[in-house]
Amino acid sequence: MGLTDVLTACKTKMAAVSGIVSAYDHTDMPASLDTGDLPAALCLPNAGDLDASGANAAASVHRVRIVVVGLPGGQGTVAERMSQLVPLVKSVRDKFASSLGLGVATVEHSQLSSYEFITFAVGSNDHAAIEFTLTVYERDAITVAK
Repeated sequence: MGLTDVLTACKTKMAAVSGIVSAYDHTDMPASLDTGDLPAALCLPNAGDLDASGANAAASVHRVRIVVVGLPGGQGTVAERMSQLVPLVKSVRDKFASSLGLGVATVEHSQLSSYEFITFAVGSNDHAAIEFTLTVYERDAITVAK
């Protein structure tokens, strides 16, 4: 298991959020987004911690960056761009709270810990966006040898 499974589970979960039109992970990240694809969710690896020090188990903490991309800065008013994104904060929170294990056998639990409204570039366009941080705690059996 590992980060690949976590990112795939994140993409699947984001695709099921009411109001999200399209979702992507590291395997299919688009070079650009059309207005018809928005709001779109991008599940990106961010950082993590690894521990494989004993007891034939590995512990991993993955921090996943989920960016929900809305209209480009040149389209619509600020109010239109924000009204597209603001309701998604609750929708995303509720979707992740509904299954803390993400449907991945090795995930002990996950926590959607923060969000921030940002500008995010996709292709040549800057988009209004929300960046969420998802922290995932995983434990997996491995062979530890000296």
